[in-house]
This record gives sequence, C-alpha cells and structure tokens, in this order.
Amino acid sequence: MKNLTIIFLFITSFFTNFANAAVIENVKILNNERISKETIITYGDIKLNKDYDSKQINEILKNLYDTNFFEDIKLSIDNNLLIIDVVENKIIQNVIVEGLKSKTMTKQILENTFSKDKAPFLISKVKLDNKRIKSSLDMMGYYFSKVESKVVENSNNTIDLIFDINLGDKAKISKIEFIGDKKIKDRTLRSVIISEENKFWKFISNKKYLNKSILETDKRLLEKFYLNKGYYDVVIDSSTVDYFDNNTFKLTYKINAGEKYIVNNASLDLPIDYNKENFNDVSKYLNKLINKTYSFNMVSRVVEEIDKISLSREYDFINAEIIENKLDQNKIDIIFKVKESEKFYIERINVFGNNITQENVIRNSLEIDEGDPFNELLNAKSINNIKSLRIFKKVQSEIVEGGTPNTKIVNIEVEEKPTGEISIGAGVGSEGGSVGFAVSENNFLGKGIKLATSLSVTDDSIRGEFTVRNPNFNYSNKSLSTTIESTNIDKLTENGYETTKTGFSIGTGFEQFENTYFRPTLSTYFED
Repeated sequence: MKNLTIIFLFITSFFTNFANAAVIENVKILNNERISKETIITYGDIKLNKDYDSKQINEILKNLYDTNFFEDIKLSIDNNLLIIDVVENKIIQNVIVEGLKSKTMTKQILENTFSKDKAPFLISKVKLDNKRIKSSLDMMGYYFSKVESKVVENSNNTIDLIFDINLGDKAKISKIEFIGDKKIKDRTLRSVIISEENKFWKFISNKKYLNKSILETDKRLLEKFYLNKGYYDVVIDSSTVDYFDNNTFKLTYKINAGEKYIVNNASLDLPIDYNKENFNDVSKYLNKLINKTYSFNMVSRVVEEIDKISLSREYDFINAEIIENKLDQNKIDIIFKVKESEKFYIERINVFGNNITQENVIRNSLEIDEGDPFNELLNAKSINNIKSLRIFKKVQSEIVEGGTPNTKIVNIEVEEKPTGEISIGAGVGSEGGSVGFAVSENNFLGKGIKLATSLSVTDDSIRGEFTVRNPNFNYSNKSLSTTIESTNIDKLTENGYETTKTGFSIGTGFEQFENTYFRPTLSTYFED
C-alpha cells in the first residue's frame, strides 16, 4: 500500500507541474558534466517555441532515459524555461576480463557483453553480462566456472568494470548410454553422435567435454539416423545429464524408435499447366522409393531433382511441399506437391557477420543472384551450400521486402568459427613405434583455401607433407590442389642404405557426371 501511495503522489506531482500546456522558450541543464546541453536537447527531441502538454513532456523524459546516459532525471518548467536536472551514469573506461589465459576466449566474452569500453555503466546490464558469460562458459563445458563482477573507481569519475572468472575443471563425459525402445546397439549409436566418452587416449579431443549445443546436435543426428533406417515415428524424448562425485557426467538419451515403415506409394502432384516430361528424372527417383524402407535421404534426393529443374530455369517460381500420409501395417504414402510460389525478384543480397571470410567466398556458394527470380528452393539450397563450407558456426537467412513492389531483399548472416585444427597421434606396430603431428587451416586468409601440413616419424623414417587446396579455383567450380612432400628412410644399420624421396604433385577435382567425380593428379619425384 505504501508503494502505491508513493507512485500516486509522484504521478499527482508530475501532472500538477505540467497540467497546463506551456511553450518552451529555452532549456537549462543542471549538473551535467560530460553530456553537453546540445546533446541533451537533440536526444530529448526538444523543440523550442513549441507548446508542450504533460504527455509530450513525458516523452522527453523517456527519450533521455533511453540514452542510458543518466541515472536520474528531473524536469520542471518555470516561466517557459524547461529545467532538466540530471545525474549522469558513470562511464566505463575499461572492461577487463581476469582469470583467463586464452586470448581467444577473452575476446569472445568481450564481444558478447552488453557493457563496453566508453559506454555508460548500468548495473542492470552488468547483471545480464554475468549471466551471459556464465551461460557461454557452460556451453563450452565449464560447468564448474564462477563469474564475479567488480567495479574500480577511477579519479576522472569513470570506472573500470572487471569480470573475474574462475574456470574450474572442464566437465568430462564419463559415460554415454541410450535407453528406451532404441532397437539399435549402443555401440552403433555412439558412432552417430559427436559427444564421446572420456578415455585416457583421447587427451586432445574436445568431444569428451560436456557441451549443451553439441547435445542438441546429437539429438538431431540420432533422429536423422533413425529416419534413414525407416523409423518414421522415432522420438528422441530427451537427453539428460547426471552429475557424478568425481566431477564427471553421464549422458543419457531416451529413444523411442517405433516401427519401420515401408513406402507404399510415391507420387508427383504438378500444376495442370506443367509439362510432365520435364519431370521425368523426378519420376524415376519416385519409382525407386516404392516398396522400399522409408529413408529421409531418399526423400531428399527427390527434392534435389526438383531443385535441378529450378536451376535449369524452366520454372523460375517453383516450390515443393512433401505430404506424408501414414497407412496401416506400417506403410506410408509420399506426395511431392510442386506449386508455383509468389512471383518476386531479388533486389539485393546482403551478407553480414563475415569479419574474416571474404564475401566472394560466400557469394560463390549461392544458387541465386541479384536480379534473378526469387525461388524458395534455390534460396534454401544456397544456405545449405554455405553451411557445407564448414567454416561458419551459424548461417541464417532472412527475406525482407524490397524497395519496389514484387522485389525481395535476401539478408544472410553468418557467424565465424575457428577453422584451424591440430592433431597428434602415436602408435606401436610390428615395425616399431610411430608419432604423427598435423596442423591444418580450412579458411586461409578468409579465402576458403585449405592448408594442411603433417609430419610423421617412425624408428627409421621421417615424412613431411604440405598441401594447398583451393576448392573453387578461379571461380570454375573445380578444385586445384598442390602438394610438396619429402620422405627420408634410414636403414643403414639393418640393410645398409639410406634414401631421400622428394616430390611435387598437382591435381584437380570436379563433378563430371551426377555424383561421379573426376580427380586427375600429376606427380613427379626425385629420389636420392
């Protein structure tokens, strides 16, 4: 009741001050230190010699609070003079992350915080930052991490905001099990998912650490695996995480596979004015589905054949809908309904988020271009092509209205991810032990070029290799790869000889026919 009384008194006081409309002839600012009078007038959208009522004065108050420049604002009018008494928020001089050795991780955390250098200090934003940092660390497997924020006052009326992070140990997966009506052995299912059980020989693998985003990917991979096996009704009910006392976790996936389905019939539904002969290849794939075990991949192949018709530009404005009807005795009918989509043209394609990758790498993967008819199938295929580059963590597409009627703007947003890899291996065989080391980069200089170097050492040999591969050389849709390698074999003790073999190879690769790839390579070696 007390709170309601205070609010009522504030509202009464506020509207009493501004009950009558007043013409603001001038503005006076009190207690502003960094924010100039002109800036306050601009952000408050204050117009001199204008008649303001209480609602419009309230809008000025709201506009100024929205800037986040001020902790408190009081407005009053005295003889057509608008008096604005402010208390400024302190400015963050530096946002500092302590407790992390990794510069990459520190950079990622700073990029995702609301609080920034030279921005106003808002305690509400800092609380959100604490939660966001903790959530990000959980996603990376640091479930035992702790995040604390503290403020250091500076002499110039600014503050340093410090996020003190204690990572703790990374959460490891000690066991993965599958329960329910799964119908498939655990060993096979473990090979489907990304997550792995922690074993002593997996000292480099990051897949043994608990990661929420990977858990969701695991569920999608399991679902797709079962769909390809004919289990149309499969449900991955949940993935649960159980904590053990030794700071490890057990992953449990609950699966209800259901029964296998057979395709009873597969048909194509075309608009009445479409020529069926143009869809003969699609019909051939449909016939392959009948009386076969349902497979998600086979259904996708039919959609790909419809895509090819779109690519041929015989039908620019085309879309496909898959209608699946379950029948008795675990059978299913599939209808591919082809229909015309709305007729729009692409005004512009915008690409956002590619801070490292050059834009032409992304645009080369597109099946659509500016000025083309907008085709939903080709747009979806373009996004899948970008994802297949495997150099982005996330790829999203948004279609918005263009500047003129019957046009669309395609906005593609990507999120970069680390594209380098380091691997180490060791083994023992009948001919002795061996050690291997490899480093690769899948997006060199942001050009989509792949670099790989490796070194392997055995008891009597050393082999090194360096490879450069351009997957789309000179925009020709053909790959070009070059490899330099050298091998030294020393068997002076056993067989009385030592040899060094150095070579160079160049090759290309392209799709000659559908799903048939041609990869000629020319090699030359010098042996000493």
